[in-house]
Amino acid sequence: MISSTDKPSPDAGCRSWGVDMVRVVGIIAIIVGHVWADSATVRQWIYPWSVPLFFFLSGYLDRTSGATLLRSIRCLSLLLPYVSWLIVIGAAWVASGCGSRCSTAGIAEVLLGGAHATRPFSTFWFVTALVVVRLSVVVLSRAGAWVPWLVGAIGWALTALWPSTVAAVPFAAGVAVPAMVFFAAGRVVQRARAVRPLMVVLVAGGALAPAVVMMASGVAPFDLKYGQLGTPFLSAVCALLVCVGAVCVAQLLDQVRASRVCSAVSALAVCGVGVVLTHPAVLWVLDVPTSGSWTGFAAACVVPWVVMLALLRTRAAPLLLGRPPLVRRSW
Repeated sequence: MISSTDKPSPDAGCRSWGVDMVRVVGIIAIIVGHVWADSATVRQWIYPWSVPLFFFLSGYLDRTSGATLLRSIRCLSLLLPYVSWLIVIGAAWVASGCGSRCSTAGIAEVLLGGAHATRPFSTFWFVTALVVVRLSVVVLSRAGAWVPWLVGAIGWALTALWPSTVAAVPFAAGVAVPAMVFFAAGRVVQRARAVRPLMVVLVAGGALAPAVVMMASGVAPFDLKYGQLGTPFLSAVCALLVCVGAVCVAQLLDQVRASRVCSAVSALAVCGVGVVLTHPAVLWVLDVPTSGSWTGFAAACVVPWVVMLALLRTRAAPLLLGRPPLVRRSW
């Protein structure tokens, strides 16, 4: 969703627009989850996969190895938009009186990030968690490809036992440990992905069909920010199946040569970090209830993306989007 180190697809003449399409759909799913946070339907069909998908995609797109730690540190550029938007939104929040949290303790909670930060900073936890995950996996992989899996599994067990304690670790560093499982799985799938379209279709169907059945049967959703891991084992399997199916769909989309669509979708995707960080602020300004509203949803999608697309072509892009300005191209 938000990696600043993603590279263009060598066989597509541009970024993988299939993966970018999956990202855009995933970002919209995240927004849906925040607008209709109290909806049982949203929690049943969106929460089981929306957040795990982005840790998985980050691993799927990762090109680092255990011997290239310095290269992986480029993901720290994601902290630039984190800090920048924290200052911008924080200034507006303080100027408004900080709501019910106008105190030293309330401001400290925002600075601690992770589960401590709520609207309008609801999504800031993901950036720090992703940075921790990526650096941890690269470092641990130097000891063996199996080490991130082991550490992630241990973190998963600890989080299942003490969710509140793990979620309370500042900057979401605690919940980043079980999230390593999804990142590591993405790396494995990238190396083992099918090539023939028919096989890709079969894998996609074989992954998505049981995932739909599991969600329909009521598998408990994830709320990783707060250490909620859902139904033991089954929720993880369901999320991984959706992730595998999603990247298979992305592979199929990449077979379609549509340069204008590719450019447009990729532009939306590279704005991801800004949209993810700022859409809760839109919901906060409009005071959208957690029961949801279509007006709030439209505003949370349109306003951040319009603003980020404008910023994408300015010198502020590295600070606010974590990437260089977009080179102007014909759409």
